[in-house]
Amino acid sequence: MGRPLADDLLVGPAGLGPSLRDPGDEGGVHLLDGGEEPAGQDVVAATAPEQSAVPAPVAPVDDRVAGLWSSTLGISNVGPDDDFFESGGNSLTAIELMTHVRGMFGIDLGIAAMLDFPTPKMLSDELRRLGAS
Repeated sequence: MGRPLADDLLVGPAGLGPSLRDPGDEGGVHLLDGGEEPAGQDVVAATAPEQSAVPAPVAPVDDRVAGLWSSTLGISNVGPDDDFFESGGNSLTAIELMTHVRGMFGIDLGIAAMLDFPTPKMLSDELRRLGAS
């Protein structure tokens, strides 16, 4: 087959690697890693991400804070007035929670916020005051 021309080299979808078009094979594609093209499928259609016309709704601040609280402390039922430290939190889990809050809401609160706003409701109210929605 000789050296491939630039027109013969294709970049495959993620996970399939680069491929080489064989001019002697009617539209066949051979993966350079030795694999084969999925049979009976359009490779691009098979790997294209699904697109939704309607964006997923964003949970209210209270629900997202309760979810972070729950996952950080490893408890399933979090009430709006549950105290972080009385529920098993400590300084390390407070740092972890504040890291998750920063990632989710884009608001940077220091660990002292857990002393000032120790319940999900109090923390949610403060996040809303700072612009979270």
